[in-house]
Amino acid sequence: MHSDSANVAEQLSALREQLAALTEQQKVLCALLGQLLNRHVESRNGADPLPHSHAVQGLDVVAECGKDILGVLQEARQPLTILEILDELVRRQRSWRENTVRHALTTLLEEGTVADRQDLRPHSYGVPARV
Repeated sequence: MHSDSANVAEQLSALREQLAALTEQQKVLCALLGQLLNRHVESRNGADPLPHSHAVQGLDVVAECGKDILGVLQEARQPLTILEILDELVRRQRSWRENTVRHALTTLLEEGTVADRQDLRPHSYGVPARV
């Protein structure tokens, strides 16, 4: 019983030492990150705005994401929530970021290509109903 107690005490001591080392590493990393962020802010001050081609490239990304979303919704044949759309995109190995999917959905809604289908299912989107 005494050896178990001593063993636990040794393990606790080792864990405390490891925790202290990790804490020191975290302090160093935080300091380095702070320096890096300060340099980034300093370099951005007075910097020229992004060129127009960058903005156009962003629109291309949203358009490509929109095509993927439209494919998912057309094949689903039922309204899907954003999380279901994201899951299906991942399943198809099209891992778009959530904010990109939301942006593309907004664009598709504005174009009328996709409809808000809360009439069938809360917080869901689908292809517009054919009349």
